[in-house]
Amino acid sequence: MKGAKDIILDELSKRVHRIFPDADITIFLPQHMK
Repeated sequence: MKGAKDIILDELSKRVHRIFPDADITIFLPQHMK
């Protein structure tokens, strides 16, 4: 069962990759959220 934060991060990463296909999502997130 995923937490809300995981769901939100999944959505964010999908949107980021749609806009910036070559982007590494970890650039946009604090290290502790990996």
